[in-house]
Amino acid sequence: MNATTTAGAGNRKKRLWLGLGAVAALLAILLGGYFLLAQSLASWKARWAVDRYLKQQTGRSSFTVEFPFPSKAEMAKVEPKEDKNTGPQKGKRTGKDFDTLRDEYLKLKSSMLRLENRVTEAEQELVMRSNLVENLEKQVKDALTSAATNANRLAENLSNQVRRIAYVQENLPAWRQELKKIPDMEKELAPITADLWDFQRAFAAMAAANPAMVNNDLQKAQMALATEHRKRLNEAKSYSAMYQVIGETLYVAKRLLASANLRHQRAGVSMVLQAMQYCWNDAQNNWLAARLAEGYLWPHLDVAEDDRRSPLSVDMIINTCVGAFRANNEPEKVMQSYELLMRINPQRADWAHLQIARIYEQEGNLAAALKSYRSIQNTNDNRWVSQAIQRLEQRVKQ
Repeated sequence: MNATTTAGAGNRKKRLWLGLGAVAALLAILLGGYFLLAQSLASWKARWAVDRYLKQQTGRSSFTVEFPFPSKAEMAKVEPKEDKNTGPQKGKRTGKDFDTLRDEYLKLKSSMLRLENRVTEAEQELVMRSNLVENLEKQVKDALTSAATNANRLAENLSNQVRRIAYVQENLPAWRQELKKIPDMEKELAPITADLWDFQRAFAAMAAANPAMVNNDLQKAQMALATEHRKRLNEAKSYSAMYQVIGETLYVAKRLLASANLRHQRAGVSMVLQAMQYCWNDAQNNWLAARLAEGYLWPHLDVAEDDRRSPLSVDMIINTCVGAFRANNEPEKVMQSYELLMRINPQRADWAHLQIARIYEQEGNLAAALKSYRSIQNTNDNRWVSQAIQRLEQRVKQ
């Protein structure tokens, strides 16, 4: 009887946990759906605000412009996104990814150059200052003989030069000794350099095999339109003329973003980025640039390129959005941009949490900043994060 009762209780407990898990999963789905819906509504509202503003500024509701769009058949053809696993993910010799290797290479190479340059510059400095001391000694002697008023200043300058020479002479042997580290650093650099070359060769092969990366008619048409728009902007005598150019750029961008073809969508994103540059550099309108980021870039982050070096990578697009929102003093939108980055590219979550934490800290929201700092998983790459956490914890207690 007791065993049966115990088993029944165990089954009820198991069902309870399963039920709670299902509820938690449902809540997560609902929250995710709510976030996507809220973001979609915000983007729609931003696009509506842009259209309304451009109509007010130009008196026009249509910005149709001649542009050799791809055919309907081409725009209806779905072009799948590149496989992220194409090409090497880790270096053969180091087992590290491209970004890590690049950072390590720059750090080591910079250290080597600093060591070499410090000795070379110190030796040149000794020669220069020794000649200067010789000239100053003569000037001081002549000034003392003639009781010149600048004798004290010359003597002080001479004393400073002598002290500097003594400092360099004292430290130069140790700096020369540190040059002996360079062979070991070169050995450490060798596998990093070899793996980086493997990555570069793979990237070049991918670019040659990918039609999206070679020149095509669409890119040429974009360049031609940009050239014409630049000419008109340079000659524009009113803001209305500038906003007409922005409207025409968005007209092309909208058509391309509506295509099912990935290359066309990316071309549309690049046109939005171009329109934002017109907002900043010509119309000097931070608000409009921010609305373009919210209305057109946020909804199309999924078409971004995977290569972080590309101007159409998620990182670069997010950074452009952040720049627009910061320029228009919209910190909440800045943080939303970083949250979008985390959803699209979880590998960049630590970096995004770091940026959000800094914003909260600047605003004085220490509790939220602490939460973001504590969300950083890989603290090895951000060793000072623990110090930031300790510092904020002390401030919160105070």
